[in-house]
Amino acid sequence: MDSEEERRAKHATYQRAYWNSHPEFRERQKEKRRQYFLKPGVKERYAAHQLRYRNNNIEAARKRARQWHIDNPEKVRAQILARRGTTLEWFRNQLIGQAGRCAICGFVFPSSKATHVDHDHKTGRVRALLCSHCNVLLGAARDRPKILFKAAAYLRSSECPPDDQDSQS
Repeated sequence: MDSEEERRAKHATYQRAYWNSHPEFRERQKEKRRQYFLKPGVKERYAAHQLRYRNNNIEAARKRARQWHIDNPEKVRAQILARRGTTLEWFRNQLIGQAGRCAICGFVFPSSKATHVDHDHKTGRVRALLCSHCNVLLGAARDRPKILFKAAAYLRSSECPPDDQDSQS
């Protein structure tokens, strides 16, 4: 006789196979779920339940979340972009339009993971793709051009003559 755990595992395998092989059943079930969540108070109760479960099973939840991030890098990128009000399509087009380089310094991105989506903190409007150094630079200047101009003037005024630079290195 199968243990309870084995029985549940077999049943779950059967359910997954049935779900995947019967699209009409899958659509009916999805529609039932959509209708259920339209009822007043259901979303709030479900959210509270999820929060309680997560708090009671924090390590398992973190492990699942980490694994999901590893398994779904495109979805993770899409979620991050959605928070900025843009899409994965915009990101890909921008990366191509910038020739895979930072919009400020021209650094060649070794991968799409090395990019930062720059945005205006006041309006939320997305501007371009930056390397991490340029992203930090704009953040440190609080997106104020005046600070960046002053910083550039400071660097120009404190430049050492060419002969002195070699002796100080």
